[in-house]
Amino acid sequence: MKMRKKALIWVSTVVLLIMTGCSGNNGGGNSESASPSAGSGGAKPVIKIATQSPLSGGSSVQGEAIKLGAQM
Repeated sequence: MKMRKKALIWVSTVVLLIMTGCSGNNGGGNSESASPSAGSGGAKPVIKIATQSPLSGGSSVQGEAIKLGAQM
């Protein structure tokens, strides 16, 4: 019973964090990307993706694949 209660609290916390992260509130930031219609002719906002992958050494093949996948 104790484990079930901990699992319920954990799942509830994760769901709450996901809902907070996916909310429509931009929360400040760059005013140019706040609305797609702002600026020059409705330019698309820039989405930055970061990876931490090995680009040299023995695991460089996997690191390059991760980098190319993120670029796609």
